[in-house]
Amino acid sequence: MPQFLKGGKGGLESETDINKRLLSARFAANDAVINKAKTGLNLMGMGTTLIIVIARNNVAHICHGGDSRVYLIRDGIN
Repeated sequence: MPQFLKGGKGGLESETDINKRLLSARFAANDAVINKAKTGLNLMGMGTTLIIVIARNNVAHICHGGDSRVYLIRDGIN
């Protein structure tokens, strides 16, 4: 999924562009897992978890799927 996360405009992307990029990566990863699961009976029902974080200008853009969480720990406090 790196192709979805590579910068576009020299670091000048808007917040909306970053969020769209994250969602595109998430849905592409989901599609890849679903398509792989269709290739064999032993893979049926497989899944995964995904966490993507892009930190820029003191803002964290977070996208996740599956049974996963993102924690912010600052000075030992979450």
